[in-house]
Amino acid sequence: MLLIVTAPWDFWIERRYLQKAEQDKEKFEDQLHDMAVMLKRLEEGRKKLLLEIDSQSSEIEKLFEENSNLTSAYQEAVGVALHGRLRYS
Repeated sequence: MLLIVTAPWDFWIERRYLQKAEQDKEKFEDQLHDMAVMLKRLEEGRKKLLLEIDSQSSEIEKLFEENSNLTSAYQEAVGVALHGRLRYS
């Protein structure tokens, strides 16, 4: 009669498999945590950039309006100067 003993070997393989699975689970949980932290940082950076863009857009609008007013004032001054020059010529 031949008796084959495989139970300890099978137990060892299963134990190693479970250890590896637990290590992989911990590794993936760490990676997931790191990705969540990175995502939070990216979202905060995005919000900061959007606020900066909004601020600069407001500044550009203000400068555009100021430039338009200066252009109108300049054209009016040139018109007055030309009108006065023609009047006294």
